[in-house]
Amino acid sequence: TPPPVTPPAVPRTTPPEIAVPGPNEVWVPGREFRPAVITVPVGTEVTWISKAGESHTVTSDNGTFEGTLYPGGSFSYTFAERGTFGYYCAPHPVMIGTVHVE
Repeated sequence: TPPPVTPPAVPRTTPPEIAVPGPNEVWVPGREFRPAVITVPVGTEVTWISKAGESHTVTSDNGTFEGTLYPGGSFSYTFAERGTFGYYCAPHPVMIGTVHVE
């Protein structure tokens, strides 16, 4: 009878930290804004950061702001007034988000 075969040891690895947007950041990892809803105080600069391989826009519903996100690029806007600001991606209108400014 042959001796039992012991399988090779599999090294245990710690899962990598899950990357999340920083404060006042919205990531665009594909065809979504993450987070889709963000709340900030008046005077805050919000930065949208592209993590996608295609271009997107950050286009406000009321024309207050608009920026283009190229792959790996970013767009920032400072919210000087209270209110709720909806936005979307012009080429991909299913991509929507909201900034609540308090």
